Amino acid sequence: MQVEEQEHNEQIEPENLKQFVYVHITGKDGHKKFSRQFDVFIEIIVLINVVAVVLESFENIERELVVVFDLIESITIVIFLLEFFTRIWISDLTHPAPTRWKSFTKYLFSFGTFIDIISIIPSIIPFVIPIDLRHLRMLRLVRLFRIFKIEKYLESMRMIGNILKEKRKELLATLLLSFSTLVISSCFVYYLEKDAQPDKFSNILQAFWWGVATLTTIGYGDIYPITPFGKLVGAFVAIMGILIIAIPTGIVSSSFVQKMEEVNVKKRLMQIKKMIKEAFHPRYVPTLGCEVLRSQLSIDAIKLELELAEEEIYKIAEGKNEFRFRNKRVLEDGHLFDKTFLEYRFINTAYGTFTSRPNKIALISIESLHKPSIGYFTYCLAESLKASYMSNEFYEPANEAIDESFGNTGLDKSAVFDFGQHSAYYDTAIMMPKGFVEWKQHLKKLKDKGTNTFILMDTQSLIEYNFELSFFTNSSEAFSLGFEPSIEELKRFGGVNQLLEKHYDPNSIIQFIIETIGADVVSLQIKEELLLNEKLFKTASVLANALKPVLHVKEE
Repeated sequence: MQVEEQEHNEQIEPENLKQFVYVHITGKDGHKKFSRQFDVFIEIIVLINVVAVVLESFENIERELVVVFDLIESITIVIFLLEFFTRIWISDLTHPAPTRWKSFTKYLFSFGTFIDIISIIPSIIPFVIPIDLRHLRMLRLVRLFRIFKIEKYLESMRMIGNILKEKRKELLATLLLSFSTLVISSCFVYYLEKDAQPDKFSNILQAFWWGVATLTTIGYGDIYPITPFGKLVGAFVAIMGILIIAIPTGIVSSSFVQKMEEVNVKKRLMQIKKMIKEAFHPRYVPTLGCEVLRSQLSIDAIKLELELAEEEIYKIAEGKNEFRFRNKRVLEDGHLFDKTFLEYRFINTAYGTFTSRPNKIALISIESLHKPSIGYFTYCLAESLKASYMSNEFYEPANEAIDESFGNTGLDKSAVFDFGQHSAYYDTAIMMPKGFVEWKQHLKKLKDKGTNTFILMDTQSLIEYNFELSFFTNSSEAFSLGFEPSIEELKRFGGVNQLLEKHYDPNSIIQFIIETIGADVVSLQIKEELLLNEKLFKTASVLANALKPVLHVKEE
């Protein structure tokens, strides 16, 4: 479910220097402001270099400003070299691959890297290879390629490149037609005109020049057919030239319009997502003593308050993202109705949500997709306690995998894993999705930061007491004794059943945490009816007050 309010444009602090450089250059994790400033800075440097190359063509200006031009060149080469080596350093983050070397090669053979190298080489070659100064001026013109560095920062240029890539087959077919027409028409005109104009059509290559000028509808007029049949072929080529020019122009222009429409649709959906996220704004819950995000909003309320079309709301819930539809039966005026709600949960991992806080206890909800109430309850409890929190949002027990919303729920049915028990905890599973690997990594990360107790949250409808606590540990029974104040507090709220478990299932999250992570586990079962409607906040408050003594004991 959700964690403390964090929009996608909110800054997430990097963990080390490489990540710091990566997010600030690429604009990831909410650091877009610096990234935009960096892009503008590079563009200014490029434009200054272009102006310098143009001014150097005036000999009097070059003589007077030679020191300025050399200074511009020196500063530029230093900046571009620093950028180039920095991008090599973070290439494993910008171009993910199984190995560091593969990441480097992916970066090295990208178009952006080619432009970087072309931009730098002209200034380095004179220091490496002896070169005639008369040729240096021509070589320095290659610096004009630096203008293509701007391409990396202009979305429209990327769009045109993608269009050319997508339509390459159609464009190649047009090119083949053009070349075939050029060859055939040039050969015909050569044989028809060589006797009448031996000086103009002395060979087929000269006829090729006429064919290119005519086919592209330029018509320089320096060479043209004068015989009747030659003129007939020329007329045919001129008409074919119009068609051949029109075909690729139509292909590219229609594709560009289509892409622009897609971009506008995406921008509109982003605006709608932002509006709906703001509708889930946090509210202060006195019972909890903290702010929490809203759990669900009805579709009718969203349409009314935000003035959105129903299809626009449905569109944003497609795919594996932050939004999900829930169908619920609600009681209104004494009657039960089926009602559709939109659920929002902050997603920051491949499996769902991970929030790390400096606390000895971490709360885990392994069935947030299948049981949304326990996911939201665990989030509220974590906010009240300021504890670490993990929520599995995209996978659920394989024997209970169902569609809980119409459309694409984001559930990866080709790799449905039981996060409670599966052989993947010990790397013996045939298929292991990225989310499961990341889940295990985060468990270890919490332990490394000092977490020594993991509480697995779940609900049950058929339990005698309101709460049932099961303790799993490799150490002594003293572990459960630390929870005695909590148990006494819960007894005053409908009772609690306390169990000290000696055994646990193999290949389970409990076994993994105890034997591999080296931490203790508490399985906390809550009676399902305690999480209905406003009862959820009251139950979370009671449990938070009960667990606070445990936090104090663990911190001493």
